[in-house]
Amino acid sequence: MITAEEKAALERLIGQKAKAFRTHEKFLAKEISKGTKQTAFHTISRHGYQTGWEAQLVRLMTGETPDQPFAQTGVRGTILQWDTSMGDTMNAPGRTRNIRYAEADSVGAFLNPEVEVAAINAAALRTADLRTGMWAEMVTGHGPRQVKTWCKYKYIEIIVHPPSEICGISFVRDQSKPKRSKDEFETAFNDYLEGTKILKGKTVSLHDEMVYREAKAKGSEIPAYLVAKMQTRFPNLSDLLDYLHVQAVSMKNVRLVLKRVPEDSFNWKLHTAYAVNQAPMIRPDAPGKWNGRIKSHDTALPRLLSTVV
Repeated sequence: MITAEEKAALERLIGQKAKAFRTHEKFLAKEISKGTKQTAFHTISRHGYQTGWEAQLVRLMTGETPDQPFAQTGVRGTILQWDTSMGDTMNAPGRTRNIRYAEADSVGAFLNPEVEVAAINAAALRTADLRTGMWAEMVTGHGPRQVKTWCKYKYIEIIVHPPSEICGISFVRDQSKPKRSKDEFETAFNDYLEGTKILKGKTVSLHDEMVYREAKAKGSEIPAYLVAKMQTRFPNLSDLLDYLHVQAVSMKNVRLVLKRVPEDSFNWKLHTAYAVNQAPMIRPDAPGKWNGRIKSHDTALPRLLSTVV
């Protein structure tokens, strides 16, 4: 039996998760409301928790993003089939020829809806003053060569630390090693998902491999002595990642980018957001280092804002 205090705490936790999920769904619906051609704003559809690790790993190795014209929410057909009680694939979205690509050496998804909502709300609160400006004073150079310039900005970048120890998991490719080809990745990925077995171990000889290849080519039965030497190619996800020269890294903060739309207004939209390990910061996206001063128009009196998040 749980105590009354434990029951109340559990109810609060479930309520918080339910509220965050509803907000996540609202963010996602608004983001994809303009249809399949909308790609400028891709926070939840590309980095949301619902995209799953499979879609993120596919993006890292092939450049194909989770959000596609045939999967606007970032949830792919192989996952959508479980929306039906019989695992029916008939209603799963079919691929189109217009595939969306965005290559990166580090990709990932938020850990849960609570992190998404907390980060977006924190960014909205912390950037409130900066969003009322149009010009920012940026500093370039050092010492006697230091120059201050007023620049018009249309993006705001902020990194926040939501009340969560881990905000997301990212896949990071080891760039010191050659990248696996698309065919190599797809074969390995399918082998992991299907638990494919291959000849493996110290007792496997070149003759064994030759006999095995010949049997596979002819479609004939693999000899029993070879079957006994076969092992699962990738028993664990870590084995697959090792083969791909990829690490799974916990990310502690969230980077968000806001865009001014239209460019001469004071209206802002969330351009993108994803988990990172860089330290919290805030700045208008303009050349140089921001000293905290902004103006609402070019002839207005400057205002000094805090540069600390």
